[in-house]
Amino acid sequence: MRPMSEFIENPRRTPRAPVHCDARVALSDGGFFASPTIDLGPGGCQVPTPSPLHPGSRVFLELAHSNTPAPFRASGRVAWAKSDPAPRAGIAFDDITAAPAAELYGRVAEAAPRTAGPVRVPDRIPVEAGLAPAPPPGRAPALAPEEALVLTALGEGLTVGALRARLAARWEEAVNATFSLLGRELLVIGPPDPAASAAWKSLLTRP
Repeated sequence: MRPMSEFIENPRRTPRAPVHCDARVALSDGGFFASPTIDLGPGGCQVPTPSPLHPGSRVFLELAHSNTPAPFRASGRVAWAKSDPAPRAGIAFDDITAAPAAELYGRVAEAAPRTAGPVRVPDRIPVEAGLAPAPPPGRAPALAPEEALVLTALGEGLTVGALRARLAARWEEAVNATFSLLGRELLVIGPPDPAASAAWKSLLTRP
């Protein structure tokens, strides 16, 4: 009997576009900061923060973008927070803002056409599946630290299981980035492309 495959589950169920909105964030304890978003999706956004936030804490946001006629206001919670190499947090919007958030995402995603299309990111990937860098776009894309970590570790290409073993203790933080790169079409499930790998190596080692 053939053994059942082990799968890596996609922790991110909604798409994200790496676009910058002007964000004004009010904290439940009375604090406030302004910062451009790192990415945005219909379910939430990622923002740099002046200091680490507390996961689970309430936040209130106002997001503005040149593609939107008026600022978008939402409430949500801090889904996660990290401080290495710089403080940043993922904010999950409340369900009540689902419809206007989806409309906002549709508008601002036009600013990042490479990620705005109907890219189908799998809900899970078998550990024996191969991953490889896709040819990079004409302009060097902005990468989150975890995305750069995955691309560097991947080299020309590895199976999901081999990538997990190589990243070891850092795998948990890299899972989200792996699926993010698939959604941005910067990573593919399939055989290696030596030309794409060489191009990424040049981008990732550029000062």
